[in-house]
Amino acid sequence: VGAAAKVAARGGRRKGSTATASSAKATSKTTRQPSKANAPDKTDIYNGITHWLVKSEPSYSMDDLQKEKGQTCFWDGVRNFECRNTMRDRMKKGHTILFYRSVVEPAAVGVCEVVKEGYPDFTAWDPKSEHPDSSSTKENPKWFMVDFKLKGWLNEEVPLSRLREHGQSGMPLENMALFKRSRLSVQPIRQQEFEYIVNELAGGWSKKKP
Repeated sequence: VGAAAKVAARGGRRKGSTATASSAKATSKTTRQPSKANAPDKTDIYNGITHWLVKSEPSYSMDDLQKEKGQTCFWDGVRNFECRNTMRDRMKKGHTILFYRSVVEPAAVGVCEVVKEGYPDFTAWDPKSEHPDSSSTKENPKWFMVDFKLKGWLNEEVPLSRLREHGQSGMPLENMALFKRSRLSVQPIRQQEFEYIVNELAGGWSKKKP
């Protein structure tokens, strides 16, 4: 079965950000002193990251993910270079995802796990998909995606207003990328931020929906 047929069979999805690539930087850039060229850059927001916050559009929810075969989906439709680079190069099998519902009643709602590392987003060269891009081809793919699997729901949804409350100066979430790099639909989240949100604000997570 060809890629286009697979897309048609599974239905079009609008999960990732469809922001135009021209508005995004290709990579996160930092300045380093020559004498410290081999030292870890503490200003790099991606340094040592194994947890990610992924924003979902209203058309695709945790309930939709639960209905997928094996409760697993491919995260297609991201059209932002920095997010593309993250899925292609940085997200690894076993990494943890905080599922974030965006736009309508935005909130952190669940936990997922990366089960397949970056590979070409075949919906880009399918003209019938929700987010085609004729500049991306099978031979020279421009956009990439990952697969992830549902692990469970937060015991209590954590709305954006509450996250902001705990993101004020001096609070545990003050440096969270959600506030510093809000345009990114796939963004890094430090392990301590993830644990604070899940354990302290949400009261943990469960395999069954609350």
